Amino acid sequence: MPGNLMFILWRLLGFGDDRQLYDRVVRLETKAETTDSDVRTLFGKVDDLTRRVDANGEQTRRELSADIRVLSEQVGEFRGGIKLANWIAVTSIVLVTGLLGWGQIGDAAWSACKHLFGYS
Repeated sequence: MPGNLMFILWRLLGFGDDRQLYDRVVRLETKAETTDSDVRTLFGKVDDLTRRVDANGEQTRRELSADIRVLSEQVGEFRGGIKLANWIAVTSIVLVTGLLGWGQIGDAAWSACKHLFGYS
């Protein structure tokens, strides 16, 4: 019956008694109310979607941060391994060079001693 009440108000306000015009206005108002309701529903869904995207983004940031921490630790271990290998290589080179140098000094001293004492 709200439609009839609206029709009576329509006539009292002086808009005439054109039932077709009235029906068109009623349909238009109904569509406007439906559209308004649909827009409110859509805004609610957009808000929900925005919250979900934010939550997923935060979860992704946490996962990426954890992965980056793990990779940083692994890179640190790898660098440590490279430094150790480098230290071992340099130490070996120094020792071998030193031993060869002392060996040459020893050979020279031995040759000098043999020569001095007449064993050559």
